[in-house]
Amino acid sequence: MRSVVIRASRLPRRAVDIRALDQRATAGLRTTPARPKADAAETHPEQQLRKEEEEHKRMLERYAESKRILDKYSVMPGKSSDYMALLQRINDENASDTRRPKQPLVLKRISDSFTETYLPFKDDLALRERYINYYGDIRLGKVLEDLDRLAGAVAYKHASDANGDLAPVVFVTASVDRIDLKSRLCPDRNYRLAGMVTYVGFSSMEINIQMQAVSESGDKVEAEPNLVARITMVGRDKYTGKSSQVNPLLLEDEGQRRLVKLSEQIKEHKKATADSQLSKRPPTAEERQVIHQL
Repeated sequence: MRSVVIRASRLPRRAVDIRALDQRATAGLRTTPARPKADAAETHPEQQLRKEEEEHKRMLERYAESKRILDKYSVMPGKSSDYMALLQRINDENASDTRRPKQPLVLKRISDSFTETYLPFKDDLALRERYINYYGDIRLGKVLEDLDRLAGAVAYKHASDANGDLAPVVFVTASVDRIDLKSRLCPDRNYRLAGMVTYVGFSSMEINIQMQAVSESGDKVEAEPNLVARITMVGRDKYTGKSSQVNPLLLEDEGQRRLVKLSEQIKEHKKATADSQLSKRPPTAEERQVIHQL
């Protein structure tokens, strides 16, 4: 005997609707909407207040931890280095609309521009969380931001007048000439960043920055730096945007003269390399011969 299969899609729509109504009536279901939860609306202000109190408590704990770290070191931002105060002065000067004349240039020693700050990853857990990546290593991008910020502070400090007032000059990062990462940066160590001017041109200056691990006592740094960077900053007049001459260097001993001489050779090499680029000069006969042999 041949069997006949009837699909649900071929049934009359009226029969399907009646069957669904019968099932809902048997189960005792109702179509009335659910009542809104009144308790959640009533406790929301209390939860918000409790959240604000917890956030305020965490802020006080972070402030106490930062103060404890600052008191541990003999040289920290805001103390003898005045790093944070210098950054605040730079921001105020750049935001000011008061037009001030530029003071006469003065001879500056290399030590006059010396500026340092610390990255205490071991002692400041909140700071470590901002610098650590997924693999548990230090994010070098964040360290590069600190290097650039420190180089700007060194440049503004060198360009200040005889009274220590900042000149109406805006410094920009012209180039990051070289960064040597000599050893791995560990998240369970404290580091010191120190920078100073090593060469001065007309409106440019070369700044050398070293990053060294701090010993366990907190007052000495290791002899071998973990990172060495060389950054070139250029000064522009705040009001005209033209090149602005910066203070010249006063060399005090033979070691500083050799340091400046080395920086001059590096600058000449950079200029020669830039002039020999293919966008400025066609290939020489020797270079064309090498290309032809390839």
